[in-house]
Amino acid sequence: MLLNGRLAPGELEDRKVINPATEEVVANVACASTRQLNSAVDFANKAFERWRLATLADRRSWLNKIAQVLRDNVEKLAKTLTLEQGKPLRDARAEIMIAAMWVDAIANIDIPQKEFEPAPGIKAVSSYVPLGVVAAIVPWNFPLSLAIWKIAPALLAGN
Repeated sequence: MLLNGRLAPGELEDRKVINPATEEVVANVACASTRQLNSAVDFANKAFERWRLATLADRRSWLNKIAQVLRDNVEKLAKTLTLEQGKPLRDARAEIMIAAMWVDAIANIDIPQKEFEPAPGIKAVSSYVPLGVVAAIVPWNFPLSLAIWKIAPALLAGN
């Protein structure tokens, strides 16, 4: 569990990660308490104050780096995903590569400002602005893909 960019033990009892193929425990996962969850949101709000000011070009650059990290670590991530979830290694590799392609695609989305004239002589500009911290629930069947489908657009938008 990461809190403010640092690994942290959970305040609740760890959960065992069981390889569904062998029923062996392959890892223990820290479980956050309500206090730790609230702390994580507080840290995210503090990070948001700087992130929201990043330019669209900077946010795109970070997304490109995320996609590259996924591609560079496909084998390690695929093995972890297979151990944790039980999907075939081939499918785990595909999920990771699709996630990387998704991040690349999102990084290239334009977030345009729209100028219009609501009345003669009056110019208005409509633009999208970051709103804040985003929380998302990710089901078990495609954990990386379903997470990244939420994370990448939120980051691009400055959230």
